[in-house]
Amino acid sequence: MNKARTWQPDAIMVSLEVQNTSGPPQITMEFVSPSDLTGYTVTEGVGPESDQAAGSVNWGTVPIAADFLDFRDAVAELRSRGMKGLATRGTLTAVKLCGVVPVTQWLITPGNEISIPGGYVVYAWGSPRSARPTDWRTADDLLDKIQKGDASALDMLKAAAQVGDPNAAANYGYLLAVGAPNVPKDLAGAAPWFCAAAYEGNPVAQFNLGLMSERGWGLPQQDASSAAALYSYAGAQGVADAQLNLGALCFKHGCMELLPNGSDEERVKIAREQFQKAAAQGISAATQNLAKVNAHASEGPGRFTPLELVPMEESSAFVPVRNWNPKEAGIIPLSLVPFPERVWPANWLPSQ
Repeated sequence: MNKARTWQPDAIMVSLEVQNTSGPPQITMEFVSPSDLTGYTVTEGVGPESDQAAGSVNWGTVPIAADFLDFRDAVAELRSRGMKGLATRGTLTAVKLCGVVPVTQWLITPGNEISIPGGYVVYAWGSPRSARPTDWRTADDLLDKIQKGDASALDMLKAAAQVGDPNAAANYGYLLAVGAPNVPKDLAGAAPWFCAAAYEGNPVAQFNLGLMSERGWGLPQQDASSAAALYSYAGAQGVADAQLNLGALCFKHGCMELLPNGSDEERVKIAREQFQKAAAQGISAATQNLAKVNAHASEGPGRFTPLELVPMEESSAFVPVRNWNPKEAGIIPLSLVPFPERVWPANWLPSQ
């Protein structure tokens, strides 16, 4: 690192490779200078040592921020997920999350073959140490002002969303989904903002995106599988509307990703559990659905008759941010695949 900083004071490490892990290693490090987009490579350890400058480098689809998630932080995140042993390679790039939000991405290669949840990729929004996400109350206050016609509040919310603020992104998507003064309704435009905030763990964005996936609003096609997975994420974080819709979706369509066998008994079990959770939070439709499902189940296996559940009111379907803030600055907690860098994909599906 000292050699690299002598080369360029703003040098940041974007790649590290360790060879010969069974004995004394040879380490190759690649650096980038954000100021002029040049590169520098240092090789040290066993074997020939070298320093070499490069005229230009490819560092992803957007510039890496000077204040970025470093390699040690990325490895620490993977260790918290269960990675053991040495990391033999790490590559840093900067990409656009869901095509709208700049994030940094570390791809780590472990020294062993152990599988860990979410794979070996760590994403971090924007500038993890200097930028702080908007508190949900602040995002809610900006939303209220925008809905009253405050153009300056709209500028503030949009600017925060564009640099990777999950609460701002969720509320900006909400504005596009429902419309407001100076904000024409644009369901297709709302989807990538919900997507970005959903990746970052925002539960109402997960719900809103699930709703769009289930009903095909603003998306190329309906996708019940994606909707079920997103409702599951949001419901696990306490979003009652997601619990209501997940129960209805699983009862009607089986939710094969969540139900191993897709049997009638499993559908009833999942629906009942989700409706109970939503009903406990005061959702009247969930209370009505729970009574219907219980009565329906009393008919016994193989004797189910058509059941019309009580849906959510579409006029109030989308949800703005509520009592949620990221637990860790920088780290994006939710691992979703595939990672949509530039284009909103019709088959986007969270991992289970």
